[in-house]
This record gives sequence, C-alpha cells and structure tokens, in this order.
Amino acid sequence: MSFRAAATTYLERLAATDGKDLRMKRQRLQSHLIPFFGDMPLSKISPLDIERYKHQRAKEAVEVRPRGKTIVRGEGKATQTKPATINRELAVLSHLFNMAIDWGWIDRRPTRIKRLTESQGRITYLTVEQVARLIECAKQDQNPQVYPFIVIGVETSMRRMEICPFDTKTSMSSGASSSSRRQRPAQESNPSQRVSRRSFKIGWRRRPTNHHGCFPHRPRRVDTRWTFTSRSGG
Repeated sequence: MSFRAAATTYLERLAATDGKDLRMKRQRLQSHLIPFFGDMPLSKISPLDIERYKHQRAKEAVEVRPRGKTIVRGEGKATQTKPATINRELAVLSHLFNMAIDWGWIDRRPTRIKRLTESQGRITYLTVEQVARLIECAKQDQNPQVYPFIVIGVETSMRRMEICPFDTKTSMSSGASSSSRRQRPAQESNPSQRVSRRSFKIGWRRRPTNHHGCFPHRPRRVDTRWTFTSRSGG
C-alpha cells in the first residue's frame, strides 16, 4: 500500500469514527506529508526519508492563511517552519503508522520517528502589582465564582481544567492536584502554595445547588466575560 492510499483511507476511517483533531490531521497530510511521501510504499519509509522530510520542511517558508486565504509575504519577511510545527506533522505520521498496524496494513512500524528539539518559547510573568490588581478586579466581577477561581489559580498555579472540578474532596492543605504540583515558572515568584480557605468557601456557598464542585461546568450567567466550560465544550 502506498503512503498516499494509506493516508486517504486513514482520513476516511477517522472521519467515520469521529477521530480527534481531524481537521488538522487532514491539513497536515494533504499539505505536506502526502506531497512529500506520495506513492512511496508505506512499509518502506526509512529513517533517511524522515530526516529528508524534516530538512525540507525546515527550509520552507510559513504559509499564512487567515480565513482560508493564502497570504504570500514579501522577500525578507517570510519566516521558516518552526520545529514545533514539524513535530505536529510527525505526530500525525506516527499515529498513521500505529493505526496501520492495528488495521493490518503493516506488521510493524517502518521506522522510528525522532522529534526535533523545540524552543521553550516566551514565558510571561505577572508582577506582584499585576496580581494584586487582578485579584481586586475579580472581587468586583458580577460572577461570584470569579474571585475564588482567580485566587486558587494564583496561589497554586493550577490550570483551568484542574480548577473547574475543584471541590471539598480536594486537599485543602496541598491546594493542588498531583499534576499541578509539577514545577512551573509561576511558582518561582509565588511563595504561597495554599488555597485560600475563605475564597474556596465563598465559591462553595454560592455554587448552583445541582453542582458538586466549586465552579459550575456551565456558566450561571451570560452577562460576564468569564465563563468556565466543561471538558465536553459545554
């Protein structure tokens, strides 16, 4: 089976089974992976082929396509494809290999895929004054869940989806789940690692009666900029 045929069938089967991130998988395959690997036998893709693909993509200029329209940047303004972008494409290729094994197209992965090293990127810190202003604004918000939500986030460095299911069963002494206790940049300038019990109790008392957590999965009101959604997108 050629790579082109495998990729086409792969997309069709994902579409039939509500595969995750289908739009981006299709874009990465049709725009980059299929044009490069073409009719090469899927089982014959070698480490050299993968390295050639990475080398070629790294030299290509980034395409800017807002709202489906391709914008060609002038000479000297075009930027090269970043390692993170190439790694996302290699992740699609790796998933295709795995599914090809499951579907019986090949009996083993044709090659190991080595990812590129990605830069850490820019890290933005809030100053002490900015944190104080953020908390003060949260106190004035129309939604009573905003203030405890912000306080918990500032004091624990927990992510949004870690805070949303926060409830009385959550450890009030640690103030964070096991995943949120990973070292994070925000913790370096944040001496307090405990959730404010008073802030939590305020949110708990004002929670909707049919919800067991501090923060509702669906917003209580629509006349505020702050909405906390469920994992299903509700």
